[in-house]
Amino acid sequence: MDKLRIQRLEEYIRRSKTESGFPLYQEFKEDITSITPMETMELMNRRLVDGEEVKDVLETLDKFVHVFSTALKNHVWTQPAQGSFLWTLLEENKALAKRLDTLRPTLLKRDYVGDKLVYLDFLGDLNAFNAHYLKKENLLFPALELKNERFVGLKIMWALHDDIRRQLKTCIRCFVKTDLDPKEIETQIGILYFQLYGNIEKEERILFPIASEILSVNELDALLEESFEYGFPYIDTPKKPASHTKTSIPDGSFTTSTGSMSSEQLLSLFSALPVDVTFVDDQDKVRFFNKGKDRIFPRSPAIIGRDVRNCHPPQSVHVVLDIIESFKNKTQDSATFWIQMGPKFVLIQYFALRNEDGYYLGTLEVSQNVSEIRALEGERRILSWKNE
Repeated sequence: MDKLRIQRLEEYIRRSKTESGFPLYQEFKEDITSITPMETMELMNRRLVDGEEVKDVLETLDKFVHVFSTALKNHVWTQPAQGSFLWTLLEENKALAKRLDTLRPTLLKRDYVGDKLVYLDFLGDLNAFNAHYLKKENLLFPALELKNERFVGLKIMWALHDDIRRQLKTCIRCFVKTDLDPKEIETQIGILYFQLYGNIEKEERILFPIASEILSVNELDALLEESFEYGFPYIDTPKKPASHTKTSIPDGSFTTSTGSMSSEQLLSLFSALPVDVTFVDDQDKVRFFNKGKDRIFPRSPAIIGRDVRNCHPPQSVHVVLDIIESFKNKTQDSATFWIQMGPKFVLIQYFALRNEDGYYLGTLEVSQNVSEIRALEGERRILSWKNE
């Protein structure tokens, strides 16, 4: 990574806010046309470190990616082997692009009333691609963050995911209205297509080349193994690699004044709980999560040791930080939220953990699908496994 080039391009970005585009481009052309994916990421990272908000970086991100596009496109990187983690992400992108192309004949017809169900089916199917973004957020991002703090810039890409999620919902709402607005539909679908294609470009010209350079084959194989929990949207499931991770259960027991359990029993207990549990220590690092059968919010071992600030979308992380701060200063001991996630009604609770002297030990996050609990009526006083 060329530190002097980065410094010069930082100046280019600062001056681009007030100076004319082409003369400025010509002045910095040599640096612009030789920038690498890693240097592009570092530039975005420095903007955040210098105090810019994620939303402000997003406003000009596409402009600078476009300016750097020739150098990024010409950058030579080792293409991933067939069946590998990065290969599956690339294949998912190809499949997404192919799906987007299939709608073009329908878009050209502009018969939004007659083709309403076609659009709704298409947009509903795009929700499946969320698994692609979740694998990046929960597997690839933490793996890169462990390598170097400069990858704080990944918050920008997470924000892009959230923009796509919101825009998809906006497009669906356009078609569930009683009176369809053709101009609004064209505008909103145009924005969605721009975001989806733009995200593919940023992945394949910046993120994936960086991951290929930074992560070892064994590390990428471990990410592939974990990605089976999320699925592979629009492509055939690849061959599962030989397991690189095996749960290690130490000998010994957990003993308190209320009883004792072996390590194996304790692990089994956490796995059997009908709730998602995540523990963040007093240094704001994720230290533990349970792995139940049906987790609501995906977690992977890559999250262990990750700063909690990097575990939530940029637009909502301040809420979690406010909760933790209130626990640390002892103004609050818990916080409760509930949200509708499709058919699931999810209860989310945060609890301050303290020792006997009141010293803050960390935060426990507990999430539970309470849809069935809310639907309970009457009583059941006899054993019955019918319909369960």
